[in-house]
Amino acid sequence: MSVSHAPHPSGPPSRSVPFTRRKSWLVALAGLVLAGGGFWAGGGLSLFGQKLEDRATEYYKSYDGAWDLACDKGAGENKARCYGQLVDVYSNDPNFRAAILHLTYEDDGKGGKEPQLLFNLERDLDFTKVGVSLAAADGARKALSFGDCSGNQCKIKGAAAEQVLAAWREADSLLLDLPEKEGRKTLSWPLASFSGLLDDLTAQREKRGLL
Repeated sequence: MSVSHAPHPSGPPSRSVPFTRRKSWLVALAGLVLAGGGFWAGGGLSLFGQKLEDRATEYYKSYDGAWDLACDKGAGENKARCYGQLVDVYSNDPNFRAAILHLTYEDDGKGGKEPQLLFNLERDLDFTKVGVSLAAADGARKALSFGDCSGNQCKIKGAAAEQVLAAWREADSLLLDLPEKEGRKTLSWPLASFSGLLDDLTAQREKRGLL
């Protein structure tokens, strides 16, 4: 993946958008893709594929005005689910465009949990043409590889996700250079408080017996 030096960052994602609306933009991970806002018009599904009205939020905190940390529970469930997410709507209607990132902890097949990062881009974008880099507070950039991602989704889990999260703890922002039709566009996602989010996520998962 290459790093672009030309485009201007998108700025802090979704800062002016209330959490209740950002949450309604979450997609179900089981096969749904971004579709220019089409599925959002139908009411939206939560991160776990359930309608939003079926899940009650137990805990919520915003980090950097962009990242959401939430724990919610569906009717009849014994345990809540805790996750981090970022929704960046970088173009409004009529040319709706958005990028979404989810951080969850899933079964590792050995009785434990492992981190999983899932990026969702618009369906006409391909991760093989997306440049990803980390920026330090002094502006220095370092290219970041997500491995063999293709299509408009990229899933990173286990040890690879641990390495990515560790790198994000030390960076100031995450930059995604997207190949949009009108030209390259860089999304800039703040990471200054990301360590706090990760620590809080661990604490909330421990409180609910999810570790």
